[in-house]
Amino acid sequence: MAKQVFESEGSVCSSGVYVLLSKVYASAYRWNDVGLLRKLMSDKGVTKEYGCSLIEIDGMVNEFFAGDTTHPQSQNIYKFMNEIKEKLESIRYLPDCSGAPMVDKVNDGKYNTLRLHSERLAIAFGILNSRIGVPIRVFKNLRVCNDCHKVKTVYAKLPTPS
Repeated sequence: MAKQVFESEGSVCSSGVYVLLSKVYASAYRWNDVGLLRKLMSDKGVTKEYGCSLIEIDGMVNEFFAGDTTHPQSQNIYKFMNEIKEKLESIRYLPDCSGAPMVDKVNDGKYNTLRLHSERLAIAFGILNSRIGVPIRVFKNLRVCNDCHKVKTVYAKLPTPS
């Protein structure tokens, strides 16, 4: 499949083509092909755009990347995210791992990567730092995965932490 796509695209392929093929291979559990495709991307200097989320609180824009620990409030953000994880577990929430990064691990590993998506970090930061009743708006450069979209409804129902 990859050979046909690359031949039809010529010598110039966007990173999106590689990412799409990688997802196709991953969904078929063809992890060797995923690895070969990523090596090919590296060899050709093709990089994919990393997802980031932006949120403005009190006139200051804060940027988050998946798994980000560089924010000054990271410790509080992750503590709050663990509270959210416990709430999700208490209501027996089942994560939608279809949007998880292509990781050849059990679903628990995929769930851990899902809960570290940039929009979740930004939303947790927003909940911790916004005044009650003020809408939280997060801007992303990429689409929101299905699980993050579902979890936002749970976030919206949580009481504001003190």
